[in-house]
Amino acid sequence: MTRRYREDVRANWNQVSIFLWLVYIFIFTHWSALLWAWLGARRQLTAYPGSWIGIYVSRRRVIVRGERIVSADQFAADVPTLYLRSIYWATVTMTTVGYGDIVPSTGSDSDGSELTLSMFVMLCGLILYLLLSAEMTTLISNSSRLGEEFRTSVEQTSRYLAYRNVPAGLTKRVRAYFSLRWLRTRGFSENDVINDLPRSLALDVRVELYKGLLDRVPLFKGVEPIFIRQLVKFVSLDFYMPDEYIIRKHDVGKEMFFIQRGVCHVLADDENAPLFTLQTGSFFGEIALVLSERRSASVAAGTSCDILVLHRRDLFLTLNDYPAVATLLHGFARQRLKER
Repeated sequence: MTRRYREDVRANWNQVSIFLWLVYIFIFTHWSALLWAWLGARRQLTAYPGSWIGIYVSRRRVIVRGERIVSADQFAADVPTLYLRSIYWATVTMTTVGYGDIVPSTGSDSDGSELTLSMFVMLCGLILYLLLSAEMTTLISNSSRLGEEFRTSVEQTSRYLAYRNVPAGLTKRVRAYFSLRWLRTRGFSENDVINDLPRSLALDVRVELYKGLLDRVPLFKGVEPIFIRQLVKFVSLDFYMPDEYIIRKHDVGKEMFFIQRGVCHVLADDENAPLFTLQTGSFFGEIALVLSERRSASVAAGTSCDILVLHRRDLFLTLNDYPAVATLLHGFARQRLKER
């Protein structure tokens, strides 16, 4: 079973291994406790004052008639209490804590069985807990690897900015960007993850992630579905912090933007107040994507935003294979431009 989990990439082997070691420790503790209790019961330790069963577990039942003792049970143990005390002994012995309240018999009347069992349990417990600790260390190390790589990248960028004497305000914005990217991705690159898949599988993932946003754009209404499927290959993900400009008025537009998460503001001419707000699922820049016109307004992020970007060069690269779609898109874009 363990070999199957090791070869199955869908399972996190470190987590499975930690769970298995915990199960092994529980089973070993259980059987050690049973053996410890059996050794104590076999010798009927209640007959010896000061033995652990006599102190913590056993109950002596005495029947008296008048002034004469008729019978006395030398060993009448409470089984649940016996098991609980035995589990307690096994636990403290395996962890080498050993409080000293329950100890093996070492007197002249002892056959050494309890002492031998105690040493065996201590050695096995030490090995089991060392193996468990090693698995947990590996799990923590693997989970922090991406974080260390990301922090190294941030530190290198910070050193470069300091070397180039970049103003503190701009450096702070760069570090804030890295913080947002870490919060969103935990160090991995979405494009790298998808591109690592086979082409057909990567395309299916991109269609699932992005096709819904492209279908909402009036510019792409009525085009062939296969064209949209090819176009999603070129969509990339960017992150913007609050108040960061996404586009500026009068810039030549060569991209179209889709708001995957967050809120953006279309700004007035003075760029001090928003004209209106674009919510998650909205888009902008579709006319500039086709005609490469100058931007008619500035757009800034109102909150932390995940923005999908489609570049003009990628659109026209795809249109080379779909001339009918190219004619349709140019006609629609020019009509929208006249309506402004």
